[in-house]
Amino acid sequence: MSGRAGTLGPAAGPGRHSGRPWGVYVAAAVLSALVATGLAMPHRHRALFAADPPRAPLQAARALRFVELPHDDLAVTDAATGRRVALVAAGENGFLHGMVHGLSATRRRNGVDPARPYALSLYADGRLVLSDPPTGTAIDIEGFGPTNEATLLRFLGSPRVAP
Repeated sequence: MSGRAGTLGPAAGPGRHSGRPWGVYVAAAVLSALVATGLAMPHRHRALFAADPPRAPLQAARALRFVELPHDDLAVTDAATGRRVALVAAGENGFLHGMVHGLSATRRRNGVDPARPYALSLYADGRLVLSDPPTGTAIDIEGFGPTNEATLLRFLGSPRVAP
């Protein structure tokens, strides 16, 4: 070690030590890029991001809206009732923020109204799929791990049970 202070850490400067979790923002940005790239690919190349057609009966479903708020917060609302399901603060759940950002970018490219709801569907075989009917995008959440699945499962709350 050379004995000079500050040579091993990030350079000091305005905003460098503001208490924000910069690592989370970087992780969210990387995830956003991966999701956006996957959503922009032709369908035959989206195996990681596209859900296979359901093989099991629908067990539960909920129409949701994801609204990006100021300061990078994310509001999740039930499209049928307008009631807030969750408020995800900036810096929390980078997976969800990244996924919604990628889906929103696809909607903007296709001229889809951002107020249109997404469909969260749980099938009898345990598959959880978030789909965007206007763009035809469907994401099988299972591929992103049990923690991310649990995040979206809680949004089903008191879902409508399919007949």
